[in-house]
Amino acid sequence: MDLVGQAVAQQAAAVLATANPADIDAWWIAAAPQLRRFALDGSAATARLARIYLAEHAEEADAGQIEPVEIRVDDARVDQALATTGPVAFKTNMARTGSDEAALRVMSTKVTGAVRRLALAGGRETTIATIYDAPQIVGYQRIARAGACDFCTMLANRGAVFLTAERASEVGRTGRIRGTRQVGESYHDSCGCVVEPVYE
Repeated sequence: MDLVGQAVAQQAAAVLATANPADIDAWWIAAAPQLRRFALDGSAATARLARIYLAEHAEEADAGQIEPVEIRVDDARVDQALATTGPVAFKTNMARTGSDEAALRVMSTKVTGAVRRLALAGGRETTIATIYDAPQIVGYQRIARAGACDFCTMLANRGAVFLTAERASEVGRTGRIRGTRQVGESYHDSCGCVVEPVYE
């Protein structure tokens, strides 16, 4: 899935390279629909990939048949993330540094990271919804990608995290829930991590 995230981030970077610091608002009006399309198309693609992955993963684990619950990122969420990481980030950095170059660099980094996160959200949230929907899934484990930050590595090193005490006890555990975060929390911009189901 992260190949899709990386691809949409590269597409976004190409659009951001055309930014006009002299009139960032006019440039943003023209550029935002393209960036939005990259995020939404990426989200749809990763959601489809997650559906395939989840069905095959359950089959390989002899966990029975799973019907994945496909989720896609909504338009309002994309628009809000892009506005915050785009012109807002540019203007905030301009006010702080007075440097067009620095402000463009910050905006580019933030927008490409957000587009990648939003694209991956389709697959991540499809996985999350399926984890909560399928009775044979009792928890999840985070899978950190190469070059993961220290925080993501720490989350991955927790191992399996169970959804409820009841589901944890179903697999012979003490019933103590390991971890307090929801499955989908803690993804940051430019993060390539995913979660993987844990079965009974």
